[in-house]
Amino acid sequence: MKLIKLELNNFKAIKEFTFEPNGEDKSIFGKNGVGKTTLVDAYFWVLVGKSSTDKKIDDDIKLKDNTGNPQLDNGIEHKVAATLELDNGIQVTLSKIYQEKWTKNHGKPVAEFDGHTTSYFVDDVARSQKDYNAYIEQHIGSIEVLKMLSSATYFCNMPWKKQRELLLEVCGDITDMDVINSDERLKDLPSMLEGKNVNDFITLITQRKTKLNSQLNKIPTRIDENQKMLDDFNEELNQETIEIELKDFRKKKNILENKLTTLKGGYAVAHLERQIAQIDTKIEQIKQQYDATNNADVLELQKQKSTEEIELQKERQQLNNKMSEREILNNKIASISKQIEDCRNAWKVEKKKVFSGDNICPTCGQVLPQEKINEAIEKFNKTKADNLKACTEAGTNLAHKKQELEHKLQDNENTIATLVENINNLNKNIQELDLQIIDKQKNITDTGYCYSKDEEYRNLYREKVNLKKELISVQDNCANSLKQYQSELEQLDLDIDVRAEKLAKIKQLSVFKNRIDDLKAEQKRLGEEFNNLEFKLNLAQIFTKNKVNMLTDKINSKFKITRFKLFSQQVNGLIDYTCEAMTKQGSTYGKSMSNGEKIMIGLDICNTLAQHYKLDVPMWIDNAECVSEILKTNNSQMFNLIVAHHDFLRIKEPILKRF
Repeated sequence: MKLIKLELNNFKAIKEFTFEPNGEDKSIFGKNGVGKTTLVDAYFWVLVGKSSTDKKIDDDIKLKDNTGNPQLDNGIEHKVAATLELDNGIQVTLSKIYQEKWTKNHGKPVAEFDGHTTSYFVDDVARSQKDYNAYIEQHIGSIEVLKMLSSATYFCNMPWKKQRELLLEVCGDITDMDVINSDERLKDLPSMLEGKNVNDFITLITQRKTKLNSQLNKIPTRIDENQKMLDDFNEELNQETIEIELKDFRKKKNILENKLTTLKGGYAVAHLERQIAQIDTKIEQIKQQYDATNNADVLELQKQKSTEEIELQKERQQLNNKMSEREILNNKIASISKQIEDCRNAWKVEKKKVFSGDNICPTCGQVLPQEKINEAIEKFNKTKADNLKACTEAGTNLAHKKQELEHKLQDNENTIATLVENINNLNKNIQELDLQIIDKQKNITDTGYCYSKDEEYRNLYREKVNLKKELISVQDNCANSLKQYQSELEQLDLDIDVRAEKLAKIKQLSVFKNRIDDLKAEQKRLGEEFNNLEFKLNLAQIFTKNKVNMLTDKINSKFKITRFKLFSQQVNGLIDYTCEAMTKQGSTYGKSMSNGEKIMIGLDICNTLAQHYKLDVPMWIDNAECVSEILKTNNSQMFNLIVAHHDFLRIKEPILKRF
């Protein structure tokens, strides 16, 4: 499509002007404010209904006063007509007339201003706005496409999401499978994704890695704690050796006891032996109970603590409920108090009212009969009495409600105080149980199975020794042998006790060793999972990088000098979608690009869009003096708007070279 002629009448600051490029490229010179942009706005208004910057233009068509408001001009026509040569060679004239609407209402001496109207014409034939726009859509192109192709700045000033959408429409998108199929390393990625998109996949992996890393960082400390418990046992213990020694000592003790039995004789000896046997049984029971008691105490304390904690949670929940209930009750009491005050004020206002009725008839102006006046007074007094009664009853009802709520509030406060006291007691009990548990556990660690320190055990042991001494004295005939045997037997008992205590320590040590082994196994498992996540994250990042590169390369290949930034990389590995035009040197349209570069980039984009839509339309290049060499367009008519010293619009053939 070519522009043959553009006529302006009373459009903005231009009284009358005709621009006749006759389908050729033109350069338009003039100072700022002489009408270059007005010319462009006129073209855009007649074609797409807005200004060259895609703004509503109706309020700017007429001249304005010194306050910036449009002046009334008694309905003169503001007209723009554009004669175009379509691609089929047919010429058509599109025109619009904007003017004030003046209406003479019935009974008014003059017409009054009643807004504005816009008239639409195709080859001087009046059309509705809908038909006018439909004609343009059918014979030229869509309004949105015309905006993009007619201005070098329109596309880059669109919202970035719209820019990206159009680029994908023009150049085609890259699917995830395209990216995966392009790199052998990504073949297993679809099964890893399990239907998730890559960004969500990266987020999940990153969160899981953070959690694993936290767990892995805690394990060495826990291993050190258990290792320290092992190191506290300085003595090197060999369970197999100790069990062999214990078995040997018990065998020797059995032999020695048999010898003693042989030496014993008489009732006294038998009686003493039975007593010693009974003491041995009791000592063995103490040994068996000692270990069970230590562990049972801790478990019982923990059970008590758990019960107390459950009760504490219940009490706290009840306290929260009661505090919420207290707030509600306070709010209700405050509301009712205000209502009571309102009733009291209303009663006072009503009480002060006195009859002030007029005794003159409003129709005839004569004094009303006394009976009419009395009726009015009676009616006034009855209404007043009813209103006072209503205020009193309402206030009484509200006072009862307030009293009920205050009783509830007092009950609530008492309950809260009880709950707070219960919570404090429960917290104190839990703290005491914690101290008892710690003390019991420390006692187990420090003493192990040291039943030999038990007072009852010591008493029984001393009693046993004394009985054995007595037995020796009874056995006069075997005194020397019995004394020797008894001494050996005592030593064997000590040796057996020492070995038993060592075995108890070994059992305790095995708990710490097993815990260390479990922690190391957990550390290995978490480490393997962490490495697997690293592998998956690396694949996801390769995918992201490849997709960014593939889509960017595909879109950028459609342009001569323009490059597009389509993604923003975040520090966590995720990508955000974006869309911003850049130069090959990396200058971005919205930040670091010069005006000349913006024009060149805009022309490059218009060329690609024109090829896609198969449509060439006149292009208006504002601030063309910023560009040393104009980018060559496909087959579009070009109008360069150049700031110069001229006080009027000067039209020339283009003097800027194209490349």
